[in-house]
Amino acid sequence: MRTIYKKITFLLLVVLACACNKDEDTTIVLEDGQPKAATLIVGKWKPSKKQLIDKLTGKVIKDEPLDEEESSFWEFFEDGTFGKAGSTGDRFNWNVDEDDYTVSFEDKKWSIGALTKAKMILYLLGKKGNEEEDKNNLLAYFFDRFGEYEEEDDNTEEPASGSKIAKITATTTYLHSSNKRVETYTFTYDKKGRIDEYLVGASQAPFIYSYEKDMVSVDGPESYRGLLNNKDHIETLQYLDADKKTAATASYNGLGYLITINNTSLKYDKENNLSAVGYFEYKYTKEKNDSNLDLNCLISNCSTAYEYDYSHYSLFAPFGFYGKFSTNMIVEEHGYNWDYYSVYNYERDKESRIIKIVRKAINNFNHDETLNTTTFDIIYQD
Repeated sequence: MRTIYKKITFLLLVVLACACNKDEDTTIVLEDGQPKAATLIVGKWKPSKKQLIDKLTGKVIKDEPLDEEESSFWEFFEDGTFGKAGSTGDRFNWNVDEDDYTVSFEDKKWSIGALTKAKMILYLLGKKGNEEEDKNNLLAYFFDRFGEYEEEDDNTEEPASGSKIAKITATTTYLHSSNKRVETYTFTYDKKGRIDEYLVGASQAPFIYSYEKDMVSVDGPESYRGLLNNKDHIETLQYLDADKKTAATASYNGLGYLITINNTSLKYDKENNLSAVGYFEYKYTKEKNDSNLDLNCLISNCSTAYEYDYSHYSLFAPFGFYGKFSTNMIVEEHGYNWDYYSVYNYERDKESRIIKIVRKAINNFNHDETLNTTTFDIIYQD
């Protein structure tokens, strides 16, 4: 029953969480991890609006007025009790169910649609007072936190590690041609070890990354900003212009792996390796995907064919902004209706870092024929 409930409500949670961002507020849809909902919800909240929402589509039916009691401060105390500033009654106990993303108080159960250090959305489930339960609609309450959320200082700078990848050179040779294609990818990092500059080739301008609280932005030939959840994964990607229209929305499973981006679903095997997405399927070797960048993304169609639909994807996925990396390295890649498939081999140095990857495109109709070979030479920071 819990699984069914979560599937029914998930679409609504994502739609409204994104709607919360239209005034440039950073929204985090809760998932397992720290800080927990039971931690974030503690404090005093001021209701800002109430809306009637279609349960199936997530569309706003109409705005509802807040009554006098509803418009007062709502406070969740650390001792597990709840009270309203305008209420003369006793406090109620509150309890968060982290699995169902719900909080119960005042003899009502509420779904937590969005929760950040500054914003919250709650959906009232079931009956309201003596009214008959509305099976098609939900009431959504929007809140602003009163005062600041106290957290530990996480601004300690750490030096960029010498095991971080600085440059990748991809050299492709062809069976029926003497031509050779060479492409380079260079990476620089900030003092916290985060991607700072990403350059593809030598002819175009670099992509420059910047960071704010719960946000990552990239400026260059394409410019975007990503609104991050509490695991630093993008949930809403916006174009970096005056309108800040949404370019993509993403969702993750409880382990932090990307499972949807817009209308595309991603599937994983039991080892948490991406096994299928769109028209592509992957098989894996025992080699661990243990570099600071997601090499699987840089050597496969993550950075090529996916770009036809999501030109932004490879600007964020290799750096962990679209969820955790697959556990292992790709050994085979197959595409729907391809006349070839790709196989991969890896070489490590004495420090166990991957320094060379060879990708061969094998003829689907003659498995002894290699159509082209790409060698990725990887250089690390000193």
